Amino acid sequence: MKQKILKSYPTEKRQKKLKYRFLFYILFSIGIISGMSSQIQDFGDYIVNRYYVYKTRKDLLIIKTGLDAQKEKNGLYPPYHRFSHWYKTALSGKLAYNFPLDRWGNPFLYKALNNRVDFIVTSAGMDNKINTDDDISITSIKNDT
Repeated sequence: MKQKILKSYPTEKRQKKLKYRFLFYILFSIGIISGMSSQIQDFGDYIVNRYYVYKTRKDLLIIKTGLDAQKEKNGLYPPYHRFSHWYKTALSGKLAYNFPLDRWGNPFLYKALNNRVDFIVTSAGMDNKINTDDDISITSIKNDT
């Protein structure tokens, strides 16, 4: 009785079918991805902006720590017109930026309040506009509520 020998490799006809099936799957996948490119880009933008929000909040905490040290040393927070100079000297090397910019490339808005006893630092957020819902701020004013 003859034993049937199984071939471990596909026949030439089967190889062509597999090649075309593989090509079909690739083209189908590209079609799906290109059809969803706007959703993929929106999702990517969302992830990047969430990361920027996180990093900007972290930057604001570093700025607050530096401003609190400034007040501890001098009794007052720096005036508005000296904020850039203070930032460059006091926070040199502690943040990724040489100039007080948020992660979207906009300058932080610094205001010394109550004769420089308090402050608020604000980032315009992802819409690049101040006084909107996505602004990120930190302040020295404590809420007693």
